[in-house]
Amino acid sequence: MTALILSPKSSAPSTQVSLHEKPKVSLRGTTLLAVMSSAMLVGVFGLWAGFTLINGAVVAQGQIITQAQAQQIQSLDGGTVTAIMVKNGDHVQAGQVMVRFDPTLTRTNLDIAMTKLADALTLQSRLQAEQQNLPAPDFTPSHLPFPAPDLTEQAQAQTRVFAARAAVLQGQRDRLEETLAQYDSQLKGLALQIGAKEEQISLTDALIADQESLLAKGLTRQTTLSDMRSARAELLGSLAALQADEARLANAKTDSRLETLQGERSFQEKVSTELSETSAKVQELSLEIITRREQLTQMELRAPMDGVVHEVKVATVGGVVAPGATVLAVIPQGGDFDFEVQVDPRGIDQVHQGQTAELALTSFDPRSTPRLHAEVTGISPDAVVDPHTGRNFYRVMLSVPPAELDRLKGQEILPGMPVTAYLATSSRSVLAYLVQPMAAQIDMAFRED
Repeated sequence: MTALILSPKSSAPSTQVSLHEKPKVSLRGTTLLAVMSSAMLVGVFGLWAGFTLINGAVVAQGQIITQAQAQQIQSLDGGTVTAIMVKNGDHVQAGQVMVRFDPTLTRTNLDIAMTKLADALTLQSRLQAEQQNLPAPDFTPSHLPFPAPDLTEQAQAQTRVFAARAAVLQGQRDRLEETLAQYDSQLKGLALQIGAKEEQISLTDALIADQESLLAKGLTRQTTLSDMRSARAELLGSLAALQADEARLANAKTDSRLETLQGERSFQEKVSTELSETSAKVQELSLEIITRREQLTQMELRAPMDGVVHEVKVATVGGVVAPGATVLAVIPQGGDFDFEVQVDPRGIDQVHQGQTAELALTSFDPRSTPRLHAEVTGISPDAVVDPHTGRNFYRVMLSVPPAELDRLKGQEILPGMPVTAYLATSSRSVLAYLVQPMAAQIDMAFRED
């Protein structure tokens, strides 16, 4: 439907207008409004970007560490595991047993060494008694740094040996006495015979003198004097033979005495040599026993301090641990914590000693856990290479005041927990952040050939 609209007070011819035709609207005003709005928006944004400052930060990942390093618990002698009494994360107290090893082999070796020591100690006592010519050995052990072994059986055996050897020595001495007595008797008889011969020679000399006097007077014959002189010569020969026998017996007596003394001297030399060797063996066995006893104490690995078990490397009862191998670690508890983060080399120029930082403990709920204020306390002098990834980084140490840790309100922090550090740098406007990449590109463009 259409309608005619008459314009009153108009002298012009009437015009018909359709109600369905759209009126013509000018876009100039709308465009101007849009341009002005955009300019205003850009201006407001520019003012905001120019005057709004954003605190810069170097972001680094790291973990919580303790000032007291984790104690590596090693098995000095190794062995077969019989019990694993802890697992990773367990809290242990100083002296608490964590791992047990089978002591059978060590105990057997200790028993063998103790038996050998008992043999050596009783032998040493017997040799000392023989060396000092004592009537009996004293089997009381002394100066041992550990309880002495039972010496009853070995002492009885060495007592019998001592008695037998003493009987042999006494028999040798008795035989010497008998031999010397025989020599003395023979020498005494020879001395009597020599005395008789000497007396006969004296009488013969007197008779010869008388015969010579009578012969000079012609009262006797020459043959009588010659017979007497012949008899004297026989007496002198018999005397010489007796004296030779006397000298031979005296030499034999001396030789017997020297032979016996030499035998006793040789016996004492053997005793001294054997005693020296036995004493050295006693020392050697004593050291071995001390070692074995210490090894028995190592059959139980105990916690050296209060702490948390970490990196348990044995998981099977019956498994064998090599000597000197690390079995587990204990991280001390109750000490102060440090925070170590890894900073990329591209950002290390913005990190310095005493720099403030904020730490986020990512193990906890971020909605209920505040960020902790920290301070840079140390920077590694050179980049460190991660042996697993090959990535270079600088170690940066941060400390957190105790008052900041109290803000955790009882939440327990443990070594190894991850942290994110925000190391505060200089503040810059939003506009500077937006313009910097473009400025850097322009600077590089003008530097190219």
